[in-house]
Amino acid sequence: RVLRNWANIDVLLQKRFDLFRNLQSVVDRSMDYEKELLTLISDARALDRPATGDTRELAQTLAGQDRLNQRLMAIREDYPQLKASEPVSRFMAIMADTETDISLVRGGYNDAVETYNARIQSFPDVILAKLFRFDVAEFGHWDPV
Repeated sequence: RVLRNWANIDVLLQKRFDLFRNLQSVVDRSMDYEKELLTLISDARALDRPATGDTRELAQTLAGQDRLNQRLMAIREDYPQLKASEPVSRFMAIMADTETDISLVRGGYNDAVETYNARIQSFPDVILAKLFRFDVAEFGHWDPV
C-alpha cells in the first residue's frame, strides 16, 4: 500500500506537470502580453519531478509548486481578462481539482505508512520483517508553507 500510494502521488505530480505545460501553451496563444504569468508558468515547468522514494525531495518540490500555484491564482485574480478567459479558467479548475487529489493522496500515503510501520513492529509480522529486512517507511511531512 505504501508503494502504491507513492506511485499515486507520482502520477498526480506528472499530471500537474503536464497541466502546467498545457496551460503555458494556452496562455502563449491567447495572452502573449502577460509576461509575468508566462514567467511564472515557465518556472513551474522547470521544477523537476523528484525521483521516487525520497520524501524530502518530494516535500521540497511540492512546497515549491504550491507556492507557484498560489502566485498563479493571485495573478489570475488581479487580471480580469485572464479570469474571463474560458480556456484559462478551465485549466485552473482542472489544476484545483488536481491539487485536491494530491492532498487526498498525501493523506492516503501517510495512512499507509502508519499501518505498514505498525505492522512491521508488531508480533508476528515483526519476525518476517526482520527476516526480510523490511525498513521503516518515512512519512511524507510536506507542508506548502
